[in-house]
Amino acid sequence: MDSLIERLLTGKIEAWVLLFMFIIIIGSLVITLLKKIKLIKLKEIITPLGSASFDIGDDKVDLNKRSPHADCVHAKDIIIVLHKQRDNLKECEKIERTFIPRDMMNIAEDILDHIISKMSAIFLKLLKDIKGTNIDLVKNPAFMFYELSTKAAKKEIIKEVRRMIHENSFVEKSMNGNWEEYKKNKIKNLLDIMTEALNRFYIWDEPSREAVYDMNIAELMDREKEFYLPKIINKCLDDLLNISKHYHVKINNLESEIDIIVCKLFGE
Repeated sequence: MDSLIERLLTGKIEAWVLLFMFIIIIGSLVITLLKKIKLIKLKEIITPLGSASFDIGDDKVDLNKRSPHADCVHAKDIIIVLHKQRDNLKECEKIERTFIPRDMMNIAEDILDHIISKMSAIFLKLLKDIKGTNIDLVKNPAFMFYELSTKAAKKEIIKEVRRMIHENSFVEKSMNGNWEEYKKNKIKNLLDIMTEALNRFYIWDEPSREAVYDMNIAELMDREKEFYLPKIINKCLDDLLNISKHYHVKINNLESEIDIIVCKLFGE
């Protein structure tokens, strides 16, 4: 049988032998490189029941070395406090990012759907006065077009409501004594958005946009009527404030809970 050297010289060598040699050479180069740059150097591995030590970068981690804090009477308590703090911070983040926007949007969308439903009823009443009948009014092209217009207006209002909720300055405004002024400005702003949206989207001739506007003013902006639109929006804003206050208290309690635990632990 030819020797390995003879086969190398004559080119008569199996592919698996070449592959094996290639792996050995590359492996040796990698180990040499890792040792030189000190990324990791294995020092000793005995058994899982024994001990091990290794270098990470320039720092040696010795699993046999006893921590200087191992006998501290507060070591376990401190770990518990750290875990509690982590859990509380996660809960606060969840409240701010999930619970507050969800609950506020549920309230706002319910109220907005109620308002649009009322506006649709007013439009049907106007359409009945024009047509002189209430047969198939909901299938009338004018009503169907008005429904599309109010849906488009709703999207515009929802954008503004989301911006308000994202800003979430309700509690701050109420504490600074600016809540009533804030509500007054927001009510006007939301009404303007609704009016401008309908001006853009509703372009039907009969009933005209002017006739629809006048009817809405008469039915929705009369202080003597039960469904007074500014009053409805005002209550909605107060509901949003109450939601914000509720979660604000909960967040404060979670944040102060850690301080109370630390004070009890160290007797401060």
